[in-house]
Amino acid sequence: MPTCPRVVKKLDLSLTRPERSRRITDHLSLALLAPKAPGQILILALAFLTIILILSAYLFGKIANYVRFGKVNTDTQQATFLAEAGIDYATYQINIGNTSYGGPPSCASPITLGTGQIEICVTGSATEKTITSTAYIPTKTAPKKIKRAISANISQSVALEVPFSHAAVSLVEDITLVGTARVDSGTIYSNRDIIDPAGFPCSSFVSGNAYYFRNFTPPLGLCPTVGPPGDPIDVNSSYDPTGPTPSVWKTLAQGGNVSGEPRTCTDETSGGSCNTSGQVTTCDPTCLISGTWGPHLFNGNVSCVYLPNGPHTTANITVFGTLYITGWFHFNCAGQITLHSSFTGFNSTVVIAEQAIWLTSIHSLPVQKYILFYSLQASDAAIEVKDRGIQAALWTPNGRTKIIDAGVGNISGCILGKSVRLESGSNLSYYSGCPDLDFGATALQLLSWQIKKGSYQLK
Repeated sequence: MPTCPRVVKKLDLSLTRPERSRRITDHLSLALLAPKAPGQILILALAFLTIILILSAYLFGKIANYVRFGKVNTDTQQATFLAEAGIDYATYQINIGNTSYGGPPSCASPITLGTGQIEICVTGSATEKTITSTAYIPTKTAPKKIKRAISANISQSVALEVPFSHAAVSLVEDITLVGTARVDSGTIYSNRDIIDPAGFPCSSFVSGNAYYFRNFTPPLGLCPTVGPPGDPIDVNSSYDPTGPTPSVWKTLAQGGNVSGEPRTCTDETSGGSCNTSGQVTTCDPTCLISGTWGPHLFNGNVSCVYLPNGPHTTANITVFGTLYITGWFHFNCAGQITLHSSFTGFNSTVVIAEQAIWLTSIHSLPVQKYILFYSLQASDAAIEVKDRGIQAALWTPNGRTKIIDAGVGNISGCILGKSVRLESGSNLSYYSGCPDLDFGATALQLLSWQIKKGSYQLK
């Protein structure tokens, strides 16, 4: 067999076959591990770095997308919360009497709140409105922004609430107790002074505490049962009634359902007129009414007796809903004025007059079931009571409530006004249910602006 001497010599034929194979493998491994040229190492390094960079770029893109989507989601949630806050804020503004808030014709100016802005637009009628609240993150004018719009309808579905927490509260001026004036139950509070003009020894009496912010005249301790000074009342919060404003009541008096029960309306004089069209009556100059009324608007004066010197007439008035009177209201019949039976519990309604209210009936129980008599007049006798057996809540934000009673009976109720005067012989008993009274246009329409269920929409 031919052989190659060099190979035979190098492989050393004296070695066995396995040993020769191992030697060949060792030589090949050493050859592969021998130092490479510099270019080969660079190529391997670049390939490795390229793989790392590709993986890093992929991961960075994933993280960036996650962060971006997370921020968009957070901003969208914030915009939603801001838009919801705009609905609540607009409802609050309308409830405190700013009925034109948000337009038309134009929307309210954008409000900056937290991380964004809110723009509020309001449309609708006097009894139902649509609020559209649009939130922007960060601002409406920003080139890149998150926008979220929410709309909701509001209507008047919760009652007017007046804080009758004392038998009598004078918000601005004095409470005056003349002669033998008595408050047989409950407390009184004056945001200024409590005065007994007779001085010492005074004969007025308050069964509960008589709180006052400034002075009690005569000095403390010289009159029966006079309590310690109280804290000043915050007129703009603690004693700020919630619910519709007078202008809204005027609109409400012209709407809603009436009872359909009998009613009459005649004029005071033969030459005058009492013209009724729907739920509006024009009185020229004075309407004499009886029967069941409300909701109703009277343009003029309202009474139930021939004035000024005519005889008393027996004429009952049942109040089915709000009576709004642009003139004065004089109740001096020999009958009663009372709530309709549809009002239950602490639900009641309002008789509101732009001028004075006089309650002077000769009936033994002339006013029943705690109707709210509300006078807008600024005078020393915005509401004047000369009756016995009155059950009523009295509110005179611009003037004085004056009670004159010859000691024949009790006046049960509560008073809130700019000032209060109890004449000698008057007797006021606090009705413990006064704080719970709710006043609405009708028994089924207890009023303040609230969001209607089912009207909330994301846009």
